Amino acid sequence: MNARTYTGYSIGCAIVWAVIWIAVGTRADERTRHEIRLGFIGWVSGWTSATIARALYPPPGRRVPDSARRGLAAFTVVSLGAVAARLLRLLRRPV
Repeated sequence: MNARTYTGYSIGCAIVWAVIWIAVGTRADERTRHEIRLGFIGWVSGWTSATIARALYPPPGRRVPDSARRGLAAFTVVSLGAVAARLLRLLRRPV
């Protein structure tokens, strides 16, 4: 399966959320679980909206130059680093 499809994205997100829920469910306090739950609800809302939009509207033609895609890739790496740092801090917190 091509990882650059919406299906691949959705499966990847499901795996990441499963890992987050396992970590939060075993290590976090109730306040943190509540924060993650709200974040998850927000993500599901956005994912659902995007899925409906993709089903109803055709995708636009590619207009983004390669240089902009490289900038987006760098932003993605930085964002993933921030999420990883938060999860590591959560895992180190004593129960």
